[in-house]
Amino acid sequence: MKIGTHATRSMRILLFAFSLAVFFKSCKTTQSDAFVKLETNGFTREGKTFFPLMLNYVAEFRYSKNQYFISPLKAYENLDQYEHDDSLGTANQLRGHFRLIREMGFNTIRVCLDRLDSVNTKFYYPAGYRPISIDDDPDIVLNCMSDLIQIAGEEKLQVMMLIKAPYEVDAITEFTKLILSRFKDNPTLFAYDFFNEPIYFDRQLDSQGNAYERPKKEAIEIVDTWRNLMDEFAPNQLFTIGFSEPIEVFEWDPSVLDVDFLCFHTYHPLRVPNEIYWFSRYTGKPWMIGETSLPADDSTVSYADQELFFGDVLRRVKNCNGIGLGWWEFQEIPGAHFEAQYAGILNREGITQTRDGKFSVIGTPKPVVNSIRNASSISKSGACDCMVNYQNIVGYTNYLLSGSVFDFDTGLPIEGAVIRGWNENWSVGLNSFTLKDGNFKLYSNDKCFHYEISAPGYSRFRFDKAVEFLPVVQQPVLDNIQLEYQQIKYHSFIDRQKKPLSLFNFQSNIFNSYKYISVLPPIKLKKL
Repeated sequence: MKIGTHATRSMRILLFAFSLAVFFKSCKTTQSDAFVKLETNGFTREGKTFFPLMLNYVAEFRYSKNQYFISPLKAYENLDQYEHDDSLGTANQLRGHFRLIREMGFNTIRVCLDRLDSVNTKFYYPAGYRPISIDDDPDIVLNCMSDLIQIAGEEKLQVMMLIKAPYEVDAITEFTKLILSRFKDNPTLFAYDFFNEPIYFDRQLDSQGNAYERPKKEAIEIVDTWRNLMDEFAPNQLFTIGFSEPIEVFEWDPSVLDVDFLCFHTYHPLRVPNEIYWFSRYTGKPWMIGETSLPADDSTVSYADQELFFGDVLRRVKNCNGIGLGWWEFQEIPGAHFEAQYAGILNREGITQTRDGKFSVIGTPKPVVNSIRNASSISKSGACDCMVNYQNIVGYTNYLLSGSVFDFDTGLPIEGAVIRGWNENWSVGLNSFTLKDGNFKLYSNDKCFHYEISAPGYSRFRFDKAVEFLPVVQQPVLDNIQLEYQQIKYHSFIDRQKKPLSLFNFQSNIFNSYKYISVLPPIKLKKL
């Protein structure tokens, strides 16, 4: 049947309109799917599961040849000098680093850009002799950030950006709004980290010049303002906080803060599996590790142990339903203490070329990258169990102090409470946790005098008390009284006869020794 000209034209218009609608719907769906989303069981991207394998990377701003640009940390590659003095050469260096990072098995970088300085209430990013003011020249900073994010996206890396915490300073809050607005439609930037380790870096002073201990409700209010910023200015991205140890529960309680997911930092083989257990069991939120590492120089700590550590951590993360894992950091930085100096994934020996031969990087990836590249083969294989050293993480042997924590109103025991003790001069601190019955055991090598206790969703309780201890053996000899956990080596705690070999296979008989014993009165906490 022949259709008239008018009818044919009308049909063509309808078909064109339909095709246009399908096209725009397709574009919208594609754009939306490009962003990393948080689902019930973890992250997704483009409809597929996305498990961030993240490498921490420090960037900084520079001014050279009448131009501002963003750069790798000066100490990367050549230790005491920048590789290039122009924006193009530096951009190529960034690209080479990011390409190598991707080839090492990572799919995400956490870019550390929180290092703001201030003079007379003015805030700026250091950039040699020409610092950039966020008040006067915010576009310069944003353009530099944009360049880095673009290169990362082109190298198929997702970006988590660590920013300066926007609270108590209007200029930083206003600048944060500009950052969020600038990148709200950029799917390469999947999340913001609003604060790095607040328990250590939220060090405000009160009107008398004393360290200000922030009440939990105040931290909740601050994070609520960040949630509002994200909802208004960056609804496509996620946001988190870089929590450190479980003692964050004393002020920035992760269980009650309105973040999309938790991103916590944990180090040392004796601590990592326990802190994973605590975060997974008691915070009630999706979580990933944002920073971990076993520093290795292949002497004090072998490269083989470092590689084993990565596999152990990844398996523990998956067993405990974690949704990502981040490593600190890109390259070794000489001149610091051992843990800081040798944490990098790249040592400072030799030269490494990217696979296409287009970029050369000073340094060689450590063997741990073999496990990182094969991370998909490390699957969930066991329970998220309580470790044998959960209440005596680093194996103290002199004092045992027992106690219990209860709900003030119901009288029921509180599981997962964190107990922190310090000796009298505050030189040694140590932690323990309550079990299901609300009981805890706090082991130490020096007598504790200062105490702090809290639990997820509960109040905070502090007190000082000189406890009378009784000896359990005749004429006990005290050992290593001033031993702090940062000084403790893990080697002697590992049962290397147990198979399969794991740095989380601890010798169980090491963690229940003590020479003096005492008991604290019951402690009661109120729900927030």
